[in-house]
Amino acid sequence: MSDVFDYLAWRGDLTFSVAEQNEADALIFCMLSFMDFADIVSESIGEREVTIKQAVTRYFEKYPNGNFVPSRLIPQNMRRFSALLANSRRFGEVSLSGYCTKILKGNEPDSQMQFAALSARTERGLMVIYRGTDDTLVGWKENFNSDLVYPIPAQRLAADYLERAARTGLPLTVMGHSKGGNLAVYAAASTAFSADRILSVLDFDGPGFPRSFFDLPRYGAIREKITKYLPEYAIIGLIRESDCQKRIVKCRGKGLKQHNGFHWQYTHRGLQQTGRLDPGAVLLNTRLKRCYGMLPSEERQKFIEGVYHLASKGGRETLTELTNERGKLLKDFRGLEQEQRKILKTVVAQILRQLLLDQEKHTAKK
Repeated sequence: MSDVFDYLAWRGDLTFSVAEQNEADALIFCMLSFMDFADIVSESIGEREVTIKQAVTRYFEKYPNGNFVPSRLIPQNMRRFSALLANSRRFGEVSLSGYCTKILKGNEPDSQMQFAALSARTERGLMVIYRGTDDTLVGWKENFNSDLVYPIPAQRLAADYLERAARTGLPLTVMGHSKGGNLAVYAAASTAFSADRILSVLDFDGPGFPRSFFDLPRYGAIREKITKYLPEYAIIGLIRESDCQKRIVKCRGKGLKQHNGFHWQYTHRGLQQTGRLDPGAVLLNTRLKRCYGMLPSEERQKFIEGVYHLASKGGRETLTELTNERGKLLKDFRGLEQEQRKILKTVVAQILRQLLLDQEKHTAKK
C-alpha cells in the first residue's frame, strides 16, 4: 500500500505545469491546513503571500518542537510531512495567504465555534481550504450542534471567507477534510458571486446536510462540481445527507482510523479508488441514524449539553486533556446535576437497546 509519503516521493519533483493538479494534491493541501500559521501567513487573502517553503521554515523557527494544531484523528508525523512539502518542487513554491482561525466559547449553540481556513495560489487559481475539527472540545460540540442549529457559526464564516476569496478575481477550487469538507460545500452553495467562478468543490469525508439544504437554487448550480471522497469504512462522511458524485478511496487501518488522511492510499496520479464502501460501514451508519433519529430534538439538545458539560468539567478544553483525565470521568459524572445524569443514562440506554435489536434482526436474516 502506498501513502502520502510515497506520493510525494513520486510526484514531489514535478511542478503542477508538468503533472496536472489532482485530488491527491487537494487532500495534501487540506492536511497542511492543520499547521498553525498565525503571524506567519497573512490574514489577507491574496496579499503579502509567502511560499509553503517560507511558511514552514518560519514555523519551525518559531516552534522548534512543533506546535501543530492537534486532532485525535491526525497523527504526529506532520513535521516530516511539512518538511517534504516545503522542499519539493511541486509544493514548495506554492503561495499561501488568508490564514484565519477563530474560536468562540459562548453558552448557546449559535455562539460556539471552531473555524480555520487558508488559501493557496497555484497555476490553476486559488485553492480555498477549510480545516476540519481540531482538538478543541468546543469544535466537537459545534459539530453536534449542527443537528440543532442551521447554519452553524462556522458555516456562516466559511461563506464570508469564500466571498472575500472571490474578490481576488482568480478561479476558485474549494476544499476541506472532515468538517472542512462540509464547510467547503456550504460556502460554495451559499455565496452570491457567479457559480462559474468555482472550478470544483472537493469534500474529503465531511459530514452532510439536512435534506432541505439541497433545495437551495445555488446548490443546483454547483452540484455537478462537487465530488465527495470517502474512505472504504466511512463513518464521518455518512453522517446526514449528501447529494453529489462520490468516490471511494482505499485506506489502511480499521474503522474511524480511515478518516485520517494519512491513512488514505495513493497512486502516481492521485488517490487509489475502489468500487464500494465496506458493508460494515453502511450497516453501522444505518443503525446510528436510526438510533439518533429516534430522539426528540429537545432530548438531543439536553444530551449534547450533558456530554459537553461532562467532558469540559474541571476546565478541560481539548480532547487531549479529556483523554489524559479519562480516569476522572466517573467521578465527574457523579458530580453532575441529577437531571443531567438521568438524560445521559437514558439516551445511552436507548441507543444501546436499539443497536442490540438491530443486531438481533441482522443475525436472524442470515
